[in-house]
Amino acid sequence: KILKDLEVPLNKKIRLIFGTNEETNWGCMNYYFKHEEAPDIGFTPDANFPVIHGEKGIINFDLVQKLNSNSCGNIVLESVEGGNAPNMVPDYCTAILKVKSDDIFAIEEKFNSYIKNTEYPLSIEIKDDRIKISGEGISAHGSTPEKGHNAISYVMKFLGEVLNGDCDVCKFIKVYNDRIAFKHHGEGIGCGFKDEISGKLSFNPGVIEGNKDEIKLTINVRYPIKSSSKEVYDGIRENLKDTNVKLIERDGESKPLYMPKDHPLVEKLMKVYKEATGDIDSEPITIGGGTYARAMDNAVAFGPVFPGQKELAHQKDEYISIDNLMKLTEIYARALYELTR
Repeated sequence: KILKDLEVPLNKKIRLIFGTNEETNWGCMNYYFKHEEAPDIGFTPDANFPVIHGEKGIINFDLVQKLNSNSCGNIVLESVEGGNAPNMVPDYCTAILKVKSDDIFAIEEKFNSYIKNTEYPLSIEIKDDRIKISGEGISAHGSTPEKGHNAISYVMKFLGEVLNGDCDVCKFIKVYNDRIAFKHHGEGIGCGFKDEISGKLSFNPGVIEGNKDEIKLTINVRYPIKSSSKEVYDGIRENLKDTNVKLIERDGESKPLYMPKDHPLVEKLMKVYKEATGDIDSEPITIGGGTYARAMDNAVAFGPVFPGQKELAHQKDEYISIDNLMKLTEIYARALYELTR
């Protein structure tokens, strides 16, 4: 609207495309580009500044163990559940144990001692012969699992203290604790890849569901630009071949995006950013997040989070400051002007 009101001469048409399905299966973009011609160039304001010239590949998959039994001695794991979505660090997890009355006091004592030693954010509720273990975490985007506190890992670590036998449930818990818990880059489960362009793989155990028949853990992985989903799957399967845990692939892989730093689109947007902010030292960056830039050729993500600004994506009460909104308006107006010259 600023450009229109200023009657700036434009050599290209500007199109604003809204999507409504970015966090799930991108049905909006798939539909749009089946019915409309794709723009020649573009940017998406749903990431970070200065310019995102590369995005890691994204896959979701399940690690599943079938259970012949959900008990270990006198302890039965009736259920375990946690997390809201694969691409979010889970901020809650609960497990329900059925325990003989004679053993409840011993487990409560072990829990209190464990919390004293670890200070993990866990709580315990006892009602009749049921014990509920709850973990409270801090959510973060699945592309940066190290920035959150994973509630599933907190609960699984304690369960490993009381379910430590040779049963099916115990074996799954041990696999989780030895190879997954608090390891954010896949280094414990055969996929600790990295490259010089996009850095380390990101590994986020986002959702867990368990009952008497099976335990299923849903993982979100952001693999480096020079790697592939096949390498990730092959590495994990090789790592798990001594277990009964099976990897089940899910549809919807998002291939990596990469545009060289000297691409005209990247260079123009970097010029705009530096002129508008005075930040002349920043360089184009790569991220683990997935943006709508992947929906078309010749597109990159550009803003809106400034360097050093607190990352609020996927957080409760997500917001943007008015000062930043005004600065973004200036930057995006300049960018549209440069791209239409």
